[in-house]
Amino acid sequence: MQWIHDFIRKNPQTIVTGWVPVSQIVEELKKDCHAEDMPLDAFAPYKVQMQRDNAYFYAQDEQLSLQMEDIEIKIVRIPVTDQTRRYTEKDFTRWVVHDAEDRNGIYIAYEEKSNYFYCNSSMLHLELSIARGISASDVSNKTEKYREYAGLMQRYIENYMDLNT
Repeated sequence: MQWIHDFIRKNPQTIVTGWVPVSQIVEELKKDCHAEDMPLDAFAPYKVQMQRDNAYFYAQDEQLSLQMEDIEIKIVRIPVTDQTRRYTEKDFTRWVVHDAEDRNGIYIAYEEKSNYFYCNSSMLHLELSIARGISASDVSNKTEKYREYAGLMQRYIENYMDLNT
C-alpha cells in the first residue's frame, strides 16, 4: 500500500479536502447523468428498511446524534447510457424495482443528515466515496480515516483505471 501514499504525496490535488455533502454530489449526478428521484414504494420494504438501518448505524459510527426516526432515505436512479455504461461493466448488482429486475439502472440510496450512501455500482460507489472528501486534519494527521480514504483511492486506481492509455 506504500505506493498510494507516495502517489498522494506527489499529487496532493487528488484528495478532496473538506466534507462534501452526499446530497450535493447527487444533485451534480442529476445534472450530469440525468439521475432521477425514485419513489420509495418502488422498492421492496425490506430493501428500504435495510438502507435506513445502514444509515442509522453509519450515523452512530460517525458519532452523530440521530435517532432512527430522523433517518430519511432517498433513492435516485441513473439510466445506463453510453456515458454511464462503465459503471455496470464490473462489480455491479442489479436491483429489483416494482417486482422486476432493472437491467438499465444504477441506484444510489442516500441519507442527507448522516451523509450515508449506498450504490449498486462498486466503481461509482468508490467515486462517490472519494468525492465526498476528507477533512484537512485527517490528511495532515494521517488518521485512520485518511488511511481508509487512501485505500479507497488505491482500490479505485487498481480496479477501474486503465493506466496503459
